[in-house]
Amino acid sequence: MKPAFPILVAVVAAALAVKHNRALAAAPHPVRSTVGGVGLAIERKDGRYLVHSLIEGSPAARSSLIAPGDELLSLKSGSHPEVKVKDLEFEIVVDLIRGEPGEAVELKLRRPRVAAPLRITLVRVPITVAD
Repeated sequence: MKPAFPILVAVVAAALAVKHNRALAAAPHPVRSTVGGVGLAIERKDGRYLVHSLIEGSPAARSSLIAPGDELLSLKSGSHPEVKVKDLEFEIVVDLIRGEPGEAVELKLRRPRVAAPLRITLVRVPITVAD
């Protein structure tokens, strides 16, 4: 009679592998997509949109004109009219910043302790984001 221990180990290992694979299949995986953007991460506070951070090497970062804490006041893209962003839904503002790579977008920003707003035009590039 052969010992049952190796068979028992094989069965337990197989059961653990199946359980592990099911857990991996059920785990949410970040979906990555490429969009046209300027590399600007924004956050919403009290109905206003503030620059949270800049993606290294992006048009926004390379411009050296935008800083975390700047308030996004409005956007203008192509021949479309300028759109004020205060109180707009977050997804709408993100969609306004995004667009086709190669297209320009003009941002109107207010910097803390600076009287006049800044107008900065950036050209969108392909940017990979996690959805």
